[in-house]
Amino acid sequence: MDVETSSAAPLQSIGAAAYIDHPSTAILMMSYHPVGDLSPGRLWRRGDPVPDEITWHVGRGGGFTGWNVMGFDRRAWRTLLLPLGFPEVDDNLWWDSMHLAAAANLPVALASLGNAGPHGLSEILYAYASTSADNGSAFGGLSANTLWFNLTTGCALFFGRYAHAIPVLAMAGALAKKKRAGASAGTFPTYGPMFATLVLGVILIVVLLEFFPALALGPIVEQALFMEGKVF
Repeated sequence: MDVETSSAAPLQSIGAAAYIDHPSTAILMMSYHPVGDLSPGRLWRRGDPVPDEITWHVGRGGGFTGWNVMGFDRRAWRTLLLPLGFPEVDDNLWWDSMHLAAAANLPVALASLGNAGPHGLSEILYAYASTSADNGSAFGGLSANTLWFNLTTGCALFFGRYAHAIPVLAMAGALAKKKRAGASAGTFPTYGPMFATLVLGVILIVVLLEFFPALALGPIVEQALFMEGKVF
């Protein structure tokens, strides 16, 4: 989503917070597009009613993603759109694409790449994936021994290997305290081909949804270009 405003206040010199809170600042329009919807984006203008799909989206716990939404659009939503009847959005439901794309766009990250194009993206993906999965390694073209990659891969290692262990152990402890109950007509057996197929299917679906977009932009497109004689 993206919010457009008008104001007599100078945004560049006073900053986003003072700009949005200035008495002359007014909302002009907001563009948004539901995730996964192939239709054109929507445009809300000042004076239009609150879109029903936004009310429904927020009501079911949905959030918003956009460039610099944490620094500008979230505050504009609270200050300029809430008085117009827009619903309240929890702080945890704003995702800033500027921050999400930092690892692949910051000069400190790009300077460590030995290759451009999809192979460069593969170098970054592999560095973080291998760090969270094992002790960490990197493609030969990536100079990962920098302050940026040492800090960010360290965070990836912590969250990928240790942070999830605490809730998993808590779940295991909670299950261990439960009393055993005898099998009944409604019990789903955890053995046999049906259960194995169900578990395998869930694993494949979740993994594909999580990793396929990144793989498609990196290794898969690189292999397609390699078959056409282009290397990086």
